[in-house]
Amino acid sequence: EDGEAMSYEERQKLYQDAMDQSDRTSDIVKNLLEFSRASHPKVEVFDIEELVDKTVRLLKNEMDLHTITFVKEAEDDIPEVFMDKGGIQQVLLNLFLNSVQAMEAGGSLKAVIKRTNVPGEVRIDIIDNGPGIPEEYIDRIFDPFFTTKEEGEGTGLGLSVSLGIIRKHGGDIQVKSILDEGTTFIILLPTAK
Repeated sequence: EDGEAMSYEERQKLYQDAMDQSDRTSDIVKNLLEFSRASHPKVEVFDIEELVDKTVRLLKNEMDLHTITFVKEAEDDIPEVFMDKGGIQQVLLNLFLNSVQAMEAGGSLKAVIKRTNVPGEVRIDIIDNGPGIPEEYIDRIFDPFFTTKEEGEGTGLGLSVSLGIIRKHGGDIQVKSILDEGTTFIILLPTAK
């Protein structure tokens, strides 16, 4: 009978939707595992500036797609850090990606790496000129499952997992945001010496 057989396009779309859903589910599971894992991360000494460069290279296409210009500023002779490189890269990737996705109409993203006035500590500021975070959300953005993204676009675990990773290393993440001006995430990390 008419209307019973699905067109090829309809089947393709259903299949694609199912695949997307499955990808999202596996991302959520991955994040949950990361969030709850008690495994021992591989701790090593490395150059934080190099890790920022590598992470930005991973996002180059995404940045080009969103017409985002990236600038890095780093003080000379930044001390190396001693921690789980994979974990820190996951944090950087998440923060950069959040900024890129927030700047739908393009914008600028900046990473500033410098010492703080606390001996044995470095900071990385990730600064965007996106829409900013409303004041009523600021205190909640690190809560598990809190997200301002459209349904299906974010798990709300990224920042929560990121903060967990950084705190596990004896560091911290802070945020400053002004509506319609932009957001700055500040990552504080202990140095290797």
